[in-house]
Amino acid sequence: HGLFNPKDIPFAAAAAWAVYAAQCIASARTLPSYRLHAACGVAIGAALGVRSGGMFLLSYPVLAWLGRAILVSRSEPRPPLRAAGMRLGVCFAAAWVCMLAAWPWAQVSPLWHPLQGAAFAARSGWGGVTLFDGSLIPAQQLPRTYLPLWFAVTLPETYLLALGCALVLLLRTRRKPWLGRRQLGGALVAASAFGPLMAAVLLRPTVYDAQRHFLFIVPPLAALAGVSLTRFLRERTLSPGLRSVTCGALLGLGGMIAVDSVRLHPYEYVYFNRLIGGLPGAQARFETEYWGASYTEGLRWLAGQLQNRDLSVRVATCNHDQAVVEFLREHPELAQRVKLEQNADAADIFLATTRFGCPKTQGQVLHVVERMGVPFLYVVQRRALTSKGAL
Repeated sequence: HGLFNPKDIPFAAAAAWAVYAAQCIASARTLPSYRLHAACGVAIGAALGVRSGGMFLLSYPVLAWLGRAILVSRSEPRPPLRAAGMRLGVCFAAAWVCMLAAWPWAQVSPLWHPLQGAAFAARSGWGGVTLFDGSLIPAQQLPRTYLPLWFAVTLPETYLLALGCALVLLLRTRRKPWLGRRQLGGALVAASAFGPLMAAVLLRPTVYDAQRHFLFIVPPLAALAGVSLTRFLRERTLSPGLRSVTCGALLGLGGMIAVDSVRLHPYEYVYFNRLIGGLPGAQARFETEYWGASYTEGLRWLAGQLQNRDLSVRVATCNHDQAVVEFLREHPELAQRVKLEQNADAADIFLATTRFGCPKTQGQVLHVVERMGVPFLYVVQRRALTSKGAL
């Protein structure tokens, strides 16, 4: 997602910094500084400047202070309420100013418009259908299992190994005290990873395009997985053989994921784990290459076929006309020979993704962009091109 996702990845990056700052507030040995709260606010504001639906991030520093007041050892003095309020005020002010700087519409009504935008984000009016577990379902009627199942089948297998390690550690340390600053910081990271997912299951906001709107929970999930694996491999009460097997499994899974990434390149975002049989197992059950990133590869193949031919073509797409426009802008030598056709029925070449039934378009399939035997894009020759000569 990092190379083409213009909203969810910047939001996830800012949210990761917000989580980091909040856990620093929670686990600080002394009274957290105003500077730390300002940094937390800037991170939250940067996220809100990308997606107004991130208002929930404001709860993270509040949870950090509640944890400091409730969960720390009773032998430690509780932080004064006034100090907490002033520091949270600095955090919220920094977040709001940073958000307004990036959002002209919010500047018109600095209080009402951001709240209105957040409410709209929670109940988006997108009325399309999405492929989920083999069925086409309207985005506003998806079951509560939508996001949990997507994460279950797309997170790399190393996360499953980390989950097993965490369960073993939890069972072995269940009688040890858990209260303290360090545990509070870890609890906040866990809340940032699982809290939004649980809220989505309960509230059922409008979601689509797999789990991309919730990619911001992956950084805290990765942190928890890393801590679980590290603690497990350093746990001296476990047998050396068990730790060696776990280390070998981690290396093996990492190598397997690396091989899959090479095979999928540059469409690594369509990765599915072995719980569902990888990408081939997910075909026809879940959305795969829904972004339309494969249009570039299809257009590049078409350009190669036209290179030594005195032939001009009209190209239509299923739902990504801008992909053709951008490709021709980067390849001006093709501008006179390749024209974007708005009417698919009048096109010579039709580029069809596997989404929304596009492959059902009539014509002869000339080329298929695929990975691991799973098609992403069909280059279809329409009947109108017959008189000009086949490619």
